[in-house]
Amino acid sequence: MKITKYDHLTVKELLDTAYAELTDEDELALALMIRLAEVHDELETTKEDYETELTHEFGRYNKLDEAFIELKHAYARFMDRSGSGDVEGVPV
Repeated sequence: MKITKYDHLTVKELLDTAYAELTDEDELALALMIRLAEVHDELETTKEDYETELTHEFGRYNKLDEAFIELKHAYARFMDRSGSGDVEGVPV
């Protein structure tokens, strides 16, 4: 739904356009634009922090998954050597 002719702009483009068009007499609009810019910066920082943490956690998960697979393989080799039979779904 299009509300204004500015709907297609990114936040940065919208802020730049507003700063260029507003005058010093538009104190409320200027205050709103400044606050929006601050909130946008905080949001971007939070997003970057979240993505960094998510990448770190994903890396930890992959290491745990690899360790679990290696443990399953070791168990299968042990069972094969002990003559207890195959371990379901685990290649030796």
